Formats: sequence, C-alpha cells, structure tokens
Amino acid sequence: MVALVAYLLLPVTTRVGVPMAVQGQPAAAIESALTRFQDENAIPGLCFTVSCEGKLKYTFQRGYADRERRTPFTTLTRVALGSISRTATALAVMHLLTAKNISLDAPALPYLKLTDVQAKKQVASDDYPKITFRDLLQHSAGFGPAFNAWSRPEVAKAFEGTMPSTARQNVVFGLRQPLSYVPGTKAELSNFGYVLLGRLIEDISGTPYREYVQSTVFGPLGISRAVLRRSRGPENYQDEAKYYEQPEHTYPSVFAADHGKGVALMYGGAAYEQADAAAGWVSDSIDLARLVSAFRTDKAAQVLSDRMQMEIIRRPEFAGSVAQYKGLGLDVELGQGAVAFREGGALPGGGGFFSTNFAGVCMTLVINKGIDGRQLPWEIHQELMSAITAIDWSQRKSILAL
Repeated sequence: MVALVAYLLLPVTTRVGVPMAVQGQPAAAIESALTRFQDENAIPGLCFTVSCEGKLKYTFQRGYADRERRTPFTTLTRVALGSISRTATALAVMHLLTAKNISLDAPALPYLKLTDVQAKKQVASDDYPKITFRDLLQHSAGFGPAFNAWSRPEVAKAFEGTMPSTARQNVVFGLRQPLSYVPGTKAELSNFGYVLLGRLIEDISGTPYREYVQSTVFGPLGISRAVLRRSRGPENYQDEAKYYEQPEHTYPSVFAADHGKGVALMYGGAAYEQADAAAGWVSDSIDLARLVSAFRTDKAAQVLSDRMQMEIIRRPEFAGSVAQYKGLGLDVELGQGAVAFREGGALPGGGGFFSTNFAGVCMTLVINKGIDGRQLPWEIHQELMSAITAIDWSQRKSILAL
C-alpha cells in the first residue's frame, strides 16, 4: 500500500488516544448544529457529507440552491469551491513534477514562459530565483498583499487590453513587484502564488490548466462534474447554486461586455476565471467528498507517487515544532502519531471546506451565502468535528463507494 495511505490507515487504537463513541450513535447532533447554523445566518442552502475508508456514509442537505425559484439544495448542487481549488492545483503540480522528474525544491520561475514584451520590465530581485515549487505550494514564496490574483483595470491598461485581464497578464504584472519577504522563511496565504502555479502547469505540460487538472487529478479520482467557474450570471452552469451576498452591494462589472454596470461580486464584480488555480473550481458535494477521501484510499496512488504523498504533510523547517502548519495545498495538523488535514474558505456568496479527523473520517460542507468580513463556513467547523468524532462511522451503512 502506498506510503501515505499506509500511515493514515493505521488502526484507530494505534493512532488516536481518544476512544470512539458507542457504535450506531445517531447523527442528531450534526443535524441540530447545521440547522441552527443555517437559520441563524439565513443561509439559503447547504450540504454536508461524511465519508471514511473510501465510502460515503452520511449526507445532510437543507434549503434552496435558488431561494426565489425554490430549487432544492442537493448533493448534486454545484457550488463554487473557492480556496479548495488550491488543493486540486497542488495535486496537479505534484503529479506534473513527478512526470517530468522535476524536484519540488527546484527554482520555479525559469519554467515560466514570459513571452510578452512587458515581461521584460519585471522587477529584478535577488530573491526571485530562490522561489521553489515547494515555496509556491506552501504559501512561502514571498508574495504579500501587493501580489493580487484578481483582474484589475491597471493590469489591462498595462497590456493595452480590455477587462478582464487574463491570468497570465495578472502574473506578469505581479512579478514586477518586490517580494514582501525572503522565500522559504514563513507562510503567508497567497492566491497569487497559486495562479502562478496554474501558468507553470500550462508551460511545463503544454496543456491548458483546466485540461491538465481534469485528466491527471479529477479523472483518476472519479470526479466528473468539476468545472471552472464562469463569473457572469447568465453563463452559470446547470445545477449551479445561486449565490447570496450580505450585505448586498453592487460593483462595476470587470467584464467589458457589461460596460461597467453594477453587479454582485459573484456575478461579474470579480473574474473567477482569471483566478482559476486559486479559486476557480465549481463542483458538487459528492465530487468534493471524492477529492478529500482520495487521501485516505488507494486512489491516491493513481495521482501521486509515494514520495509526493509524504511531501504533502511534511512540516517546513520555518514552522518549528508547531502541530498545525501549511502543507502542500492544504493545512496539516499532527496528532498522536496521526495526521489530519483541511482546506476551504469563504467567498462573497458562499464557501465551504473539507476536513478530516485523526481517525481518517472526512467531512465536507458547502453553502451558498457569504457574509462580508466573516469566514462563515469555519465558524461551525469545530462543532461539526466534535460531532463526527463521537460516532463510529465504520459501523454505519455505506451510501456510495467513492
């Protein structure tokens, strides 16, 4: 069995010091917590899943994918995954590096094809050559707040183009900025770094980012409904949820075709297509469960080598001896001889997360509402984690093999 799977599938009594609850304990605590969370925050719809050992064990869905049309929110409702997109990108990068025999610690920028004339204007910095693929995956490449992953008028103007500026233009424009800190010395969340990784995937593989992720990550994992988001409302996909923002502001559309009309952030106020590798994927709860459960099953070997599976959870030197830190494409927590991991975040009109406990039980949550200034999905994370850990899921009937 592959290295990471063998480690994560050690018996619970070997890896966890807290005994599991009595077999067959009902999931009433989960449903009560989710119902209260949804009602208190006026969330139109949500879906929650639990899986273990590669099998879907439990789902809870409530409310509406589209409140006005009273379309039910189901396990097949597609939702913008936001930061979870970074996990898919990280898996694709590690697959690609293995296929091309490139080290995680190799300098990354020499592989970026900067063919634009303006690229020659990028800032000359002694630290840029130090940025490795590991730095980009671990949010430790030196990119601070000045490195914006989103399309902006100043970027389009610099390239004498129309809005929205492209992902590659955003990368080239960003690389003109001086780094905020020396690469490899700390972790600071960077969507820009992941958009850059998307372009590196394209330049090294010769394949568009979307196609490479779908063929090397989603395909082997059985993920069939994941698509890159289309930001303008009329272009949304079938079964995609409607997104609700609080407060309900309007912003000038970043799409030239809309002539700057007032729109919501999720419907043209930002171009999620251009932040593809950091926040662009849309999918349903079943495929999200497939993505996270792959780390706990033999399917991991179809995407990653044994060595790369261990690199995902390797603690960086700059993190010292802390138990929680940034892994490659997700957050890692070390326990009593065990590993748990999670990723997720909040969008203006929704969000979600995936998270595992030390016993290898995986949970996912997606919602279709965002509240400005709050990481809404994470506010119920600990309560749900406590609830799922109090149930022996191995004794529950499986719904679906993932």
